[in-house]
Amino acid sequence: GVRWRHCDAKPQLMDDGSTLWHGIIIDITDKKKAEEKIKEQQLLFETMFQTISDAIVITDKHRRIILANQGITSTFGYLPDEVVGQSSEILYASVENFRQAGVEVFNEPALSSDKLYLLAYRNKFNVVFPGETFGAK
Repeated sequence: GVRWRHCDAKPQLMDDGSTLWHGIIIDITDKKKAEEKIKEQQLLFETMFQTISDAIVITDKHRRIILANQGITSTFGYLPDEVVGQSSEILYASVENFRQAGVEVFNEPALSSDKLYLLAYRNKFNVVFPGETFGAK
């Protein structure tokens, strides 16, 4: 099969006009295979993430939105770029709902649970609706 090699060499000109090479050749086939597998998994994740019709929002530990899929448009009326960098509070029906989610959904025991929580959300057009959420590490 195909093998990948990484070569690093330095030439040295000899008195007779020939060239002597000093270097090393390393087999990096396993590294290349691992990189390809990661690329395939990333493509699979991105495809699934963008084709799921439900809104998927990923936040940092401060609950700021770092990633949102296209489903956020049909569910909340926002384009993904509109919410990235914002506090996820903009998606909740009220500050109290946002706080409640912080207590119920994003506490340490809940993060290791697969329990869904029913909360009230508000879309871009101020329509309040129920929705399920869960937290995960």
